[in-house]
Amino acid sequence: MVNSIVMEPIDLGTWDEILEEQPSATFFHTSAWIQVLAETYGYKPLSLLRRSFGTLSVVMPLMEVRSFLTGTRGVSLPFSDFCAPFLGGSVVVDEVLSRLKSYGRERGWRYFEMRGSGDLAVPSSASYYRHDLDLSQGREKIASGLRDTTGRNIRTAEKKGITVTISDSLRSLQQFVQLNYLTRREHGLPPQPARFFQKIHEHIHSRGKGVTVLAFSCGIPVAGAVFFHYRDQADYKFGAFNRAYQHMRANNKVMWEAIKWYAGKGCRHFSFGRTEPENEGLLQFKRGWGAAETRVTYCKYDFRQEAFVQNAPPHKTAYGPLLARMPLPVLRLAGAVFYKHAG
Repeated sequence: MVNSIVMEPIDLGTWDEILEEQPSATFFHTSAWIQVLAETYGYKPLSLLRRSFGTLSVVMPLMEVRSFLTGTRGVSLPFSDFCAPFLGGSVVVDEVLSRLKSYGRERGWRYFEMRGSGDLAVPSSASYYRHDLDLSQGREKIASGLRDTTGRNIRTAEKKGITVTISDSLRSLQQFVQLNYLTRREHGLPPQPARFFQKIHEHIHSRGKGVTVLAFSCGIPVAGAVFFHYRDQADYKFGAFNRAYQHMRANNKVMWEAIKWYAGKGCRHFSFGRTEPENEGLLQFKRGWGAAETRVTYCKYDFRQEAFVQNAPPHKTAYGPLLARMPLPVLRLAGAVFYKHAG
């Protein structure tokens, strides 16, 4: 029996069971991540499903973002690096798109966006680099694949006495949040709200699905990163540092210790996340680890134009220098207000 494609609220109690049928599912498809987004920002979790002869041939998580500032839209999924839909080989792509368009019109969406277009042969709205490191090759081969400057930076951190902790504790995550405030301000960006990281600890780290890696100099946290993991894959999601200690190359030590730790835990894949093509500094950092580089495309359907559209090219705004000079309490307030509307 073949059923039509249906859009329905996600049942978080059974969602991960549905993902078990999808070998290419990532952490960003899981109920833990969906709960973080829903409880932090109030987004409505939805699923697009199609069953063919008792088997799910289409699985796509979405969230409805409703904002009086930025409008209403469907996103799969907000603040996620990659979240491609799962489309069976026999599925009619036109049927998927037709259901999305129909539902979006009913709900008054401005657009729907997929962060990873999967098998949908549609124009892309944006393209990013992705870097994935094969951990199954073993530590020695991974080390031999490092760029000379990367290996040198790791040794610099060790010579300067940088120590690293790996923890799923709330305390470690809170220490990272303090570093994140400094980094976001330096970049002229508001930081994610504190509630977001509280929910990450509640639904991810406290349940053994992620860790915080921190680098210390004389007991002071100087760099850190947040990682998630699912099945045999680890995902780098957030990084932060104190620029006053940048010469110690603590960021390199953080990443290296995370790679070794996850390899020791039996993970086979390590994702460095997405990178904008114009972010040359971050690209060079990630290319230094010997990871495979691929492109990931997003797609966006605009209901006003009735067409798939391209995102406007990124540009620096006048707000960046202002945010960089803001006191941290004011900047945190800006982040608490901003992110709900930005998803």
